[in-house]
Amino acid sequence: MEQSCQTAFAEEMGGAAGADSDAEILAAVRRVLTAEDISHPDVVEPPRKTSFVSSLLTRLRG
Repeated sequence: MEQSCQTAFAEEMGGAAGADSDAEILAAVRRVLTAEDISHPDVVEPPRKTSFVSSLLTRLRG
């Protein structure tokens, strides 16, 4: 079995964390939980068109 030196891994383990603080994470979670409408930035559905029957019923009711 062969051994290799992983200096980059050791440097990453000893380096400073690049993650957000606990307060920033909790604030982001709070924004998501209290949001009215949530959509993923990469997946956005186009607005749905109302059907003919739905628009006719809306006109008759109003």
